[in-house]
Amino acid sequence: MINKLIIMCLFIGCGSDPHIKRSVIIVGEAEIAFVWIPNGSFIMGSNDSMALDNEKPVHEITLDGFWMSETPVTNVQFAAFINESGHTTTAEVAPNLEEIMSQLPPGTTPPPKEMLVPGSLTFIYRPIPANPNSDIKWWKWSNNSDWRHPYGEDSSIEGMDNHPVVQISWFDALAFSKWAVMSLPTEAQWEYAAKKGEVTNRREM
Repeated sequence: MINKLIIMCLFIGCGSDPHIKRSVIIVGEAEIAFVWIPNGSFIMGSNDSMALDNEKPVHEITLDGFWMSETPVTNVQFAAFINESGHTTTAEVAPNLEEIMSQLPPGTTPPPKEMLVPGSLTFIYRPIPANPNSDIKWWKWSNNSDWRHPYGEDSSIEGMDNHPVVQISWFDALAFSKWAVMSLPTEAQWEYAAKKGEVTNRREM
């Protein structure tokens, strides 16, 4: 599970007055600021050599205006969700052996039981050049790494209240959005907001 940042898209409760550019919503103990993204059209996707197949071809998309969180969801905001809901994140659950084996070729040797512990992928800091397009050279599995221990079991988020929450799966992000009565942005909404309608090169985002 690779780190995810949660970006929220508000679909109720704030109205759609285009004259309001910023709004702050209180959800439980969490305070979340939103900015208004006006309607418009942009070129979505990429024909860049690094683009994935599902990013091609480039095409024009038109969107209605929408609200998007001003920043990724922070540790303190996510903690408010956890404290109120009791949610257990994906990284805090031990991998399921049957599920793992179902995704591997028949005859694959099962991983040893000592490897089936909760955890997540963490970034490898390399002092030497490596292939930036190879995920396996930049990430490693870290036992007991989760949103409270983002860099491994000996790390913590102490003093990082306003840092983006990481070690979050799509399922965790979806659970947060439902708790907050909001939605995750669509891919088109996220790309439009990230590009500001201006760039088409994925490296510029």
